[in-house]
Amino acid sequence: MSEYKYAKENMSLYDAVRKTPDEAKKTIGGGDSMSMEIGTIELTKEEANDLFLLAPDSFTITDDRKADWAIECILKEEAERDRLIELANEKIKELNERKAKIAEKCEMDNSYLKMLLRQYFETVPKNATKTQESYKLLSGKLVLKRQAPEFVRDDKVMTEWAKASAPSFIKVVESVNWADLKKQTTVKGEAVVFTETGEVVPGVVAKAREDVFEVTK
Repeated sequence: MSEYKYAKENMSLYDAVRKTPDEAKKTIGGGDSMSMEIGTIELTKEEANDLFLLAPDSFTITDDRKADWAIECILKEEAERDRLIELANEKIKELNERKAKIAEKCEMDNSYLKMLLRQYFETVPKNATKTQESYKLLSGKLVLKRQAPEFVRDDKVMTEWAKASAPSFIKVVESVNWADLKKQTTVKGEAVVFTETGEVVPGVVAKAREDVFEVTK
């Protein structure tokens, strides 16, 4: 059994490498070969990730060559992620189209029978309430629901009318123009200061956020 295989099975790659450094030096096939050595063993990207998880103090990037290798690994992983996401989106689109066709077919197949049932419904005594009429059968129930009207509004016309005839129904919404106010402030710790007067603006705090580190092409 190789030292690396032993390490993988026993979750102790760090110990295996340190126990027999001379014997452990070799290139393990598969994946993208990592052309930097951790101690005395040359690792693939996947094995380097395992080593980092098991013994982060033994995994370091110390020069441009190693840094460039790490960037290549990250960009390759992100490209693979994007490929699979695109594939998944295409599959989702295909399944949504199939779902829509199934629903459409069901509606078309049932439309004729629904029409006949609606005609029959008009001939039987129904149980009536304020919102619906119904007729019960063994396999189900026929229901006619009374619909409230759909209000198609022109807010501009309604607003002009309300200003003149029903002003109590006009809503006035006040809010701060934060986009412009922000340009006139400075941040001191968590305080937001109105630059013109030096006054701390109440109702807003500046919460510090960690800088974002990115790897890009």
